[in-house]
Amino acid sequence: MFGFFKKKTESPKGLFGIDLGLPSGLKWGSCNVGAEMSHEFGTYFAWGETVAKQSYSKENSSCSGMLPSDLQSQGILDADGNLNPKYDAASQICGKEWRLPTLADVKELIENCVWKWTEVQNVHGYKVSSKVNSNSIFLPAAGYCHDLSVDFAGDDGGYWSSTPGPDADRSNSLDFLSVNRNVFLSNRNNGRTIRPVCR
Repeated sequence: MFGFFKKKTESPKGLFGIDLGLPSGLKWGSCNVGAEMSHEFGTYFAWGETVAKQSYSKENSSCSGMLPSDLQSQGILDADGNLNPKYDAASQICGKEWRLPTLADVKELIENCVWKWTEVQNVHGYKVSSKVNSNSIFLPAAGYCHDLSVDFAGDDGGYWSSTPGPDADRSNSLDFLSVNRNVFLSNRNNGRTIRPVCR
């Protein structure tokens, strides 16, 4: 259910923007980075990295141990404090019109849509539906990678945002179980999925 796509200059097959009627006008992608269908997990990335790895550890994480000020001084963050396109897997793999959602984008999705735990092609996850039109997206519960294993697939969803946390090792992510969904500070070295966004 997961794989790796080389950098492309246009959107990968199966990926298109879906208008959920959000206040910002932002569109959410129809599938995860590295996937072609909504229920596929796609590729797992450590935060601030643009290629998949065999193992996800603190020792091989390029952005672990760096405060936001360090990330900013090294050009990893933009002026707004979010990942620059060079360090954004969505931009690098799906094309320049795509990017990781920011923390504000994730909060907007949580607060302005209807969330229903369901199954698509025998894959558990959330159907996230617009409150103002008939559109929706499906976010599969892909779990996350730690060291050599994928943990909690089918039960837990973990999607990176482009916004770091206040400390040196964690960044903001959209995390969910069947009973809740929220913003969570996650270890940057873990491999998590990405649902890209566009205008």
